Amino acid sequence: MKLALKLTCLLAALSVTAQTAMAAGLFSLTGEWRGVGAIVTEPGAPGREGRCRLTATPLVAGREMRLKGRCATDRGSADLSMRFVLHEGGVLAAAVASSARGGEAVQFIGRLEGGVARLSSRAPIEQGGIRGTSRFSLTLRDGDHFRLRQWLEPVDGGAPLDMVEMEFARAQ
Repeated sequence: MKLALKLTCLLAALSVTAQTAMAAGLFSLTGEWRGVGAIVTEPGAPGREGRCRLTATPLVAGREMRLKGRCATDRGSADLSMRFVLHEGGVLAAAVASSARGGEAVQFIGRLEGGVARLSSRAPIEQGGIRGTSRFSLTLRDGDHFRLRQWLEPVDGGAPLDMVEMEFARAQ
């Protein structure tokens, strides 16, 4: 009985430690970041070379942070704001707003697992006449690099459409 109790306590402690370590990566991002990659301005169109400048700001240590900045292609630019909140059990909520969508915030829900945040829009969105679930992932490469990918999964069962593929590095 005592051994089972000790094992239960140890597993609970390891679970809390693992969750804290997972959150530490994403929620420890701070400062200025520069990204380069592809941005699709309309579903089905080819990706255009894009660049982003983001500022990462912790709001509540280990639980809440914001990425805010601007992204641009040769077709124009847009302001971007992403706010992440970590809930118990690794559940991750986010709100993403862009001037390209009129500043409307899209609500996301997902999970933080290791160095990867995976999120899906809570409700379908419409992008270029296609209605679907917006999904994105933010993958931490190390303390100075992360990858951001967004795609749209049409509700009609069509093939997923890539929207953003960016590699970010801490600004020097």
